[in-house]
Amino acid sequence: MPITAITYQTATNGLSAAYRPILYRVTATPTAGTGQPPIVYCDIYFGGVFYKTLSKTLVFSSGEWQFDIQDAAQEYLKKYLAPNGGAMIYPADSVMTSVFCRFRASQITTDGFIQPEGIVPVQGTGTISPVSGGGTESNTSFIVNSTLQQEDNQVLSEHLNFFKAGTWSPNVFPLSHRPLSHRIKLGKSDYYPIINTDSSPIKGIIAYFRYKGQTTFNHAVKVFDNACPIVVPTAILSPVNPTTQLFRFSWNAMPYYVTGVKIEYRKTTDTGDFTVVFSDPNITYKDVTVPNGLYDIYFTAFGSCQGGRSGYLQSGLNP
Repeated sequence: MPITAITYQTATNGLSAAYRPILYRVTATPTAGTGQPPIVYCDIYFGGVFYKTLSKTLVFSSGEWQFDIQDAAQEYLKKYLAPNGGAMIYPADSVMTSVFCRFRASQITTDGFIQPEGIVPVQGTGTISPVSGGGTESNTSFIVNSTLQQEDNQVLSEHLNFFKAGTWSPNVFPLSHRPLSHRIKLGKSDYYPIINTDSSPIKGIIAYFRYKGQTTFNHAVKVFDNACPIVVPTAILSPVNPTTQLFRFSWNAMPYYVTGVKIEYRKTTDTGDFTVVFSDPNITYKDVTVPNGLYDIYFTAFGSCQGGRSGYLQSGLNP
């Protein structure tokens, strides 16, 4: 592979602050020939969906190319303000996202043009879904819309661990510097933000609390409907005979509550119904043989979750 190694990256399910460097380093060779590739690409995927590409033409050091994706994270993440005086548990999905990157090298063709490696991803628009690309994939980690002061521990999870009081799951953190002795005055409301970096989504939260002078606890419950995960598909295309082609589909790992992946396809020139096939979500790949032509292909995860189409490819051989 032209990307020979990812030499520096955030750990799997690790946590980064959006307003601090989020670095990746790779080593690479050109897709053809020797020396260094003219460009190395870093394709950024937020929430499993392609967002944008960074590119570098200059090697960082010792044959490494370095990418900092914090600017992209700051563009993508949003704020969330819970209702003033609210009395519920509120999800704040827009302040945090999962992230992975795919890295691609390049070569200079005999005509003097730069040719990127593999499948080039396509950004989404207001009317067109983004299309995933190929490349060497990094770990999947998390970014939260926050910052760290220079005097803080720059490993965000270690910094937040300092503010845990009592017993906590290792993958859950307080997103607050609030001390244990903090009190809420009569007639006032307040929020205590927490974040979860487990690969499985939260099904529900129970908050136990008691008022000053009470000896027994009250509790509040919030149950979340699991959203079906986004399918990040890839396809290897090969001819079978002069009129037939084979798609070999694969996708990202699915969580335990996904029981299947639905694949819908039809030629881009057709307006009729899609052909539908189903697959076990945990198999290595799914082969589909179809007549030659260019196809629109949609992917949907289903099971104990809610959602619709989330993955899209356009691929095929000319008839």
